[in-house]
Amino acid sequence: MLKYLRARLASLSSFELMWQDFMSAAMDIAHLKAPFDERFPMYVLVETLGESYDDDRLALEQSLERMLEECIVQDVIIAQTIEHAKQLWAYRETVGELLSKLKPHAAFDIGIPMDRMERFVDDARSSLSERFPQQTHLFFGHLGDGNLHLLSGPYADASNLLEVEELIYAAVSEAEGCISAEHGIGVIKEPFLHYSRSEPEIELMNKLKALLDPTGMLNAGRVFKQRAACT
Repeated sequence: MLKYLRARLASLSSFELMWQDFMSAAMDIAHLKAPFDERFPMYVLVETLGESYDDDRLALEQSLERMLEECIVQDVIIAQTIEHAKQLWAYRETVGELLSKLKPHAAFDIGIPMDRMERFVDDARSSLSERFPQQTHLFFGHLGDGNLHLLSGPYADASNLLEVEELIYAAVSEAEGCISAEHGIGVIKEPFLHYSRSEPEIELMNKLKALLDPTGMLNAGRVFKQRAACT
């Protein structure tokens, strides 16, 4: 679907994918009505942002019509007003509430190659559900850039959180993905950097850090253990 729309909509600006587990949780926590009468495995929020509202809308409507005819999608809703568009985005914007509800949680911001995304999600969900059947596991993301988010919780035992992180980051490595798609490595993900970068790559990164920031003053204590020198 993403490839289809990219080829036809130069003004495509958003492509947010939400799996059924996320949609169900969103509707429950925000008391939202189901967008369709039928349940689907995945839901996509699409927006265009170009120079001409009328031209963009026509192109989107024509593309969605063809996708329905070719059975690429099963049903569509087109926002008729700005308020209607806000109502459709309300499902995606329940993330903050879900984060609070599922504390203590494991939250992931990972990058997965598009051709491996579906398999990764299926395998990750299966592994998490088998190991932690009492917890909630939600998948959603900005699929335009291969950015996948996963929220899993709540976990009363901190050791379980570590196990979840090891499980997911090992799967990311197997899929040749990245443990951080947009939020950076920082402090929390530093122990898992080896799942995305080889030892030679990490060594080179350390050398570049030391060369460009010999006193360790820039972003001190993050990504690498180097500390700022005393003055």
